[in-house]
Amino acid sequence: MALRSLLVALLALVALVLQTTVVERLGLPLGPPQLLVLLVLVVALLRGPGFGMGTGFVTGLVIDLQGGHVVGRTALVLTLVAFLAGQLAREEDALPWVPVSVIGVGSVIVVLLDALLGSALGDPLPAFRHVVAAALGAGIFDAVLAPFVYPPLRALFRRLRGRVAL
Repeated sequence: MALRSLLVALLALVALVLQTTVVERLGLPLGPPQLLVLLVLVVALLRGPGFGMGTGFVTGLVIDLQGGHVVGRTALVLTLVAFLAGQLAREEDALPWVPVSVIGVGSVIVVLLDALLGSALGDPLPAFRHVVAAALGAGIFDAVLAPFVYPPLRALFRRLRGRVAL
């Protein structure tokens, strides 16, 4: 378990660096993919709600500490969405489209909930069309990236399961 936690922390660090230095500067229509959200959802699908919620909380806290908003807002949103995604962890092996769908829809929900929660906590709510565009962009781009992230992490976690007693 500690090895998987260390792996997820390392992947989150890589995703954070890529997000802030490369992805956000691409100028993609609808906004950039949300790499940390993608990672949290993949981990929740692969490891279940408990591990996913822990990953979502810590990752969300890291995101919150970078931004100029209430600390804990993104952590709460990612924890909730990771819990919901983790509930589908058992079904993901039966249907190959489930991970891509959960990641796409989960990314949309994260962006929408984060904007709504921010507004409730006093942050100015961006124009509705900007929030919807960002949510759709995150959902589409994260769903497109999911087949390139989910299978390698599933294989890596399975390999670690064989080497480490859990």
